[in-house]
Amino acid sequence: MRAVVSGDSVAMPLSAKSKKIAGRPINMDTTIYLKDFPQVGRSALTDSRLISPGGKGLNQAIGVVKLEGIVSLIGKVGRDYEGSEIWDYLHSHGVDLGCVRRTSRDATGHAYICVQKDGESGIMVYKGANDLLTPQEVMEHEAAFDGAAYCLLQTELNIEIVRTVVRLAHRKGVKILLKPAAVDEQT
Repeated sequence: MRAVVSGDSVAMPLSAKSKKIAGRPINMDTTIYLKDFPQVGRSALTDSRLISPGGKGLNQAIGVVKLEGIVSLIGKVGRDYEGSEIWDYLHSHGVDLGCVRRTSRDATGHAYICVQKDGESGIMVYKGANDLLTPQEVMEHEAAFDGAAYCLLQTELNIEIVRTVVRLAHRKGVKILLKPAAVDEQT
């Protein structure tokens, strides 16, 4: 057993290093730090912002890789600057991009995160290319589930994608780790 040293990360157990699947969304995030949220009809000034690849699917995929796991990501990005930046970021971290499609039909998804000085936050999400992924496209990536131990899944965006992934994972004997978030009221 390995000792944990201050500042070090705990590694994934060898028995858990089998392949994982992470599902969308894939976004570019803009985080804006504010004293207070803007009020209706008023402007709020900031002197700090951060632009970075994000989205629950992307964040989970990077987390698995950092724990020395193998991960395939299923999702869509636009054929735009943000999509290219995200593609390069994921590739440089060793995420399998064989199930990520690029599209010219819409821009890459983008989240705008406002964080107040007290830590409270609010998020606005532009779905973009994330919303173009179809259940049929997920089924086209069925082979990605072969040999996978876990499927990391979120409930953001199209619930039919979630249902399709759950059925596929169940059929392939893959355990699902579900993060419920931002469920559409119509589902």
